[in-house]
This record gives sequence, C-alpha cells and structure tokens, in this order.
Amino acid sequence: GKQVEVCCRPDGDTIRLWVQDQGMGIEPDELPHIFKKFYRTRRAEASGEKGTGIGLAIVQQIVEAHGGRIEVTSRPGEGSCFTLVLPASNVGRVVRKVEGQP
Repeated sequence: GKQVEVCCRPDGDTIRLWVQDQGMGIEPDELPHIFKKFYRTRRAEASGEKGTGIGLAIVQQIVEAHGGRIEVTSRPGEGSCFTLVLPASNVGRVVRKVEGQP
C-alpha cells in the first residue's frame, strides 16, 4: 500500500535515475555496509523480510561497470532513495543491451 517512485533526469554530462520508497529505511550506521555482499540490515533481519543481501552489491557492480556510481539517502521509518548516476554517453548503450539490441 505504499508508493515507489522511479524518476530519471539529465544532469550535465550524466543521467540520474532514482528509486524512492516509503519503506522501513536504513539506520545511518548501517549505510556504509549495505553494498557489501550478503549484508542485511538489522531491521530487515528482525522483520522476517526474505532476502540474501546480494542485490545491492550486484547493482553497484553493474553501475560501476558502466562508469557510474550509486548514491543512497535513507531515514529510518520513512524510506530510502537510491540514485544511479551514469555518464550520459553510456546510457544509450545500456538501454540497447537491456532491450537486446546490438
């Protein structure tokens, strides 16, 4: 019953794509660890939410392989916002690969 917002906009020589949710949020002391393989936050563990803790590590590797970076802001109890910052010159190649085009 909560919203997830997905937006994209050009920003100079980059494209910013962000996903913002209204979920449980992440504690500030855990933010430096969330991109480590198999890391799960204390809230996720306590809630019984299923997951392996591998997803964000994979996303970070893919983004960095395309010359970008990933940023995150989060507030416990309010949700999180993950932003992918990609070089605009790589965006067309990424979209074509996702769509299965050469």
